[in-house]
Amino acid sequence: MDMEGEYEGKVVLVTGGAGAIGTNLCRELAELNAKKVIILDDLSSAYEWNIPKAKNIVFVKGECFR
Repeated sequence: MDMEGEYEGKVVLVTGGAGAIGTNLCRELAELNAKKVIILDDLSSAYEWNIPKAKNIVFVKGECFR
């Protein structure tokens, strides 16, 4: 599936984005020129050092709900 341009200029929220699958997803979204990739994760089963570093990736430590 060709995703070129699909996320360009868009803001995307990824919950659980610090995990193994989430970090790869976020890295790919950043490379697809998403305006901003917001990672929301409580780090209960992931580590902050695992989050990709890019100018359009923002990390928020927290939960969606309890």
